[in-house]
Amino acid sequence: MFNDITGTFNRKTGETEFSWYENRMIAARAQALGMDMGEVKNMLRQSSKQADINQRLGNLGGLKASDKTAIGNNATWNAEKRNWEVSVLQNGERGTMSITDFAKL
Repeated sequence: MFNDITGTFNRKTGETEFSWYENRMIAARAQALGMDMGEVKNMLRQSSKQADINQRLGNLGGLKASDKTAIGNNATWNAEKRNWEVSVLQNGERGTMSITDFAKL
């Protein structure tokens, strides 16, 4: 129902933004389905985030789809580095790791 609404991923902010037209389409369809527009937008943003992460990960290290989904669910956008990162625990210390570093594991 919402597959044609993708939004535009803003690499400066890490957020998916929707055009005026897309917002109108989301509102109309959400209302027709009895859904909250905010929830629909969050669902679309998560889908956009996962698509961007899947594209960046490509075929790195033979990751399964479920691995990529787990990474996507835990990734946050680093606006300074303009890259997705996940929290990691290395040698007993908490840090972050770029998702593209998974190829080095």
